[in-house]
Amino acid sequence: MANDKAFKVKNGLELGAYDAVIPSTAVDVFVYDTSKDSDGGAWRKRTQHTSWYNETLNTSSRGSRREFPAVAVIVAEGAKVTIYDGDDPSLPMWKVGSSYGYWYEGAITSITAMNGAIIVGCTYDVYKHDFVSDTSREWLSNTHRLKTAPLAGNSHPSTYVTLSSAGIVNRTVNDVAMTVLPDAPIDPATGLPVPTI
Repeated sequence: MANDKAFKVKNGLELGAYDAVIPSTAVDVFVYDTSKDSDGGAWRKRTQHTSWYNETLNTSSRGSRREFPAVAVIVAEGAKVTIYDGDDPSLPMWKVGSSYGYWYEGAITSITAMNGAIIVGCTYDVYKHDFVSDTSREWLSNTHRLKTAPLAGNSHPSTYVTLSSAGIVNRTVNDVAMTVLPDAPIDPATGLPVPTI
């Protein structure tokens, strides 16, 4: 896929016009339309208090816009995740997540997004970066833990809070997907249904 210019997102649509921003090193691409979220993307208008909303703009890892794009083109490479602003026809970079041990561990293999959260599958573990609650989580083979650092910047937190011993069957993740089941509980931190990953 990395050398194929006819990239396809998981719903089968060709990216076509997005080829210019997709590097040959991309391992996965996901076009995230927030209007398809459980609240129609309304969460984007209530994040002014978060660390990522208030971080310094116009840097190598953050673009010029504070608000999360209504449509985000998310490109995963082996060692970073780049979010492009799909609301702008020129597709400027909105944010880059590249900290080893925070955004990913091992090599990134896959990516998806829903309800304000980006899920990153890696050769070691699964990471959930939640832009509504401004938190990151990680699932290992025997642990589910919350990272103590917020989403701003790319810092590697020195501490974690273990949430449970329920991990994943195998730390090597080949693909990730999300869906909201009809009986999904509501996350009190976000007010949105909790997707099944």
